[in-house]
Amino acid sequence: MLADLEASVIRAILGAPLQVKLDNGTIVEGKIADVKEGAPRMPNVRAPFSFIVQTSRTNARQGMIVLMHETFGADGLGVFAVPLQPTEDAQPWEIIFS
Repeated sequence: MLADLEASVIRAILGAPLQVKLDNGTIVEGKIADVKEGAPRMPNVRAPFSFIVQTSRTNARQGMIVLMHETFGADGLGVFAVPLQPTEDAQPWEIIFS
């Protein structure tokens, strides 16, 4: 699924609730908060994109997380995520596909 994933799939669930399984097994509620897409670098190659997943504030560290939403099937979508600066009550995570 990762090789074929495009920004349009993520954009379709922008703002929708999902669950995020952290690398320690904890599951937290979240949502896709933003999607950015760049210009394709070559013909017939996926355009680079990134998106922000926002969860409740956690003791975040970069690593693998699993996004669980019906769009991604029963196993969810495993991605490498980098935590960004948290706000008072939220933890944003950035996921990049280049």
